[in-house]
Amino acid sequence: MKTYCGVKPGGPGKVAVLVRPDAMKAYSARDGKFPDGANMILHLKDMKAIFLTTHSAGKPSYSVHTEDGKDVTAPNGALAAPTWNTCHTGYQAFCKNGQCGAKK
Repeated sequence: MKTYCGVKPGGPGKVAVLVRPDAMKAYSARDGKFPDGANMILHLKDMKAIFLTTHSAGKPSYSVHTEDGKDVTAPNGALAAPTWNTCHTGYQAFCKNGQCGAKK
């Protein structure tokens, strides 16, 4: 959570999680079996940033974009894909195959 909150001093502000409609079954099941393609967006509304989780052959990858679609994934730091990969794989009790959060 330190990395997530560190993307902006004081935390990222308002967020929304968006899921591709045909990925909702996997998202709801939290089984990690996502279809290939862009499946989940974490929209950091106050920062006007989009954190995108894409799957290919069952493996997640991460990128950061502006609201108009420009890729702003950094080579290192809080906006770097390797940072998000480390976060998502380092908390296996909380994250599964690119999806983080508690099951409701």
